Formats: sequence, structure tokens, C-alpha cells
Amino acid sequence: SLGYDVFVIADSDANDGFSEADAQSLISSGVSVLRWEGDVSIEEYFFKSLPWDAVKKSIDLAIFMHGDRVMQQIQNQQGGLGDDLNLWAETDDLRIAIGRASLGNIDGENAWFKRQDRAEEWIFSIREFLNDNATAIGAHIESIKAWVIDA
Repeated sequence: SLGYDVFVIADSDANDGFSEADAQSLISSGVSVLRWEGDVSIEEYFFKSLPWDAVKKSIDLAIFMHGDRVMQQIQNQQGGLGDDLNLWAETDDLRIAIGRASLGNIDGENAWFKRQDRAEEWIFSIREFLNDNATAIGAHIESIKAWVIDA
């Protein structure tokens, strides 16, 4: 041990890179670990868990960054949607489709927020929705803050 406090935040969809066994091994060594529930990427978890207004704000930002392909990516995941996202009915299936669309293709090409600068802009744009401790994301953010304060 080098004496560093460590907190790992990891996707739960890439078990070949960081599995639950890896997480448990680190935890037993005193490392704090946060993996999203449900075998999902960070983006998928956020789109599944954020308030609907934050989801729409995220899509608006993605459209600003990437243009019309964002709507096409979503519609490729779930057909039958119109062009006005304000008319979309919020459903679990649509949230899953948006999360998958945000990842781009299998190689990550056309991903909306994978680059650090884009991710920073995204989080900054939805920050008001991240501090609600009554939500799963808010609780995770609070646990990260507590770790930082205690470290």
C-alpha cells in the first residue's frame, strides 16, 4: 500500500475490464468503489435515473454539440418518435433507448459525451439535478462528496 485514499467509479457494463469480483477485491482492501446498478454505462445510468427535465436538457445539449444526428440516433434505437422531444412520452424504454443512443456505435464513434470536455459541459448543464439526495444519482453524488471530505 502506498497510503493513498482511493475511490473508484466504474461502469457496470464492461465486466471484462472491471468486474464485480474486481470491485469486491478492492473493497476488501479498503478502496471505495461505486459501480452503477444494472449492467450499464455511466451515460445509460444517468439517462435512466435523471429527472425527465434533465434528460431533455441533455438531449438539447447533445443536439447543440452534434446536430441532427442525435435525434436520428435516438430514433434508430426507438422508432415512432416525432421530431419534437417535448411531445415524447417519458417511458423506461425511451430512457433506455436514449442512453444507448448517447453511446454512439459499438466503437464509441458518435458518442455524445464520452470526451472529457463534452462530459464536463454536460454535467455542468445538469448540475442542478445532481444535488437531489432523494434520487439515486443524488445519493451517489453525496457519497462521493462525503468520501472527498473524509479523505
